[in-house]
Amino acid sequence: MGIEVPTDVLTIMIDGLFGFALSAIESWQSVGSPSQDEFSAGLADVAVASIAAISSRYSATPTTRETAEAPAPTG
Repeated sequence: MGIEVPTDVLTIMIDGLFGFALSAIESWQSVGSPSQDEFSAGLADVAVASIAAISSRYSATPTTRETAEAPAPTG
């Protein structure tokens, strides 16, 4: 990520994200919908958003979807 996240914070957040993913998978399996592709995409979206939120908390310049997609200034 190019930033320094304290190890204790990173460990807890990874454990939490892993627990969330397992619970979501169990829930999805019991319901049987949405489709596997839609479920996988949604799960990936949550994981990416979570990682982005953690990294922006410890970054000197917080990253949002808009700033991540904006072209770098020239000049």
